[in-house]
Amino acid sequence: MRDLATLDLRLLVLFDSLARLGSVSATARSLDIPQPAVSQGLRRLRLLFNDELFLRVARRMEPTPLAASLREPIAAI
Repeated sequence: MRDLATLDLRLLVLFDSLARLGSVSATARSLDIPQPAVSQGLRRLRLLFNDELFLRVARRMEPTPLAASLREPIAAI
């Protein structure tokens, strides 16, 4: 993982919503932001954690093992 000093805390909100909802579109609606902003945030998270974090499986975004392990700690924040 890269330097936490550069972490935008809004990305953790995005991660939490995506983990709960399993959908980029639903996350965008939930956070009242455009879908491309969610996709861009996910790209930033992927770079930060050096992991895909969520993979499209059928019509859902499924967490990788790393994302699954981060779900509860991030939700607690």
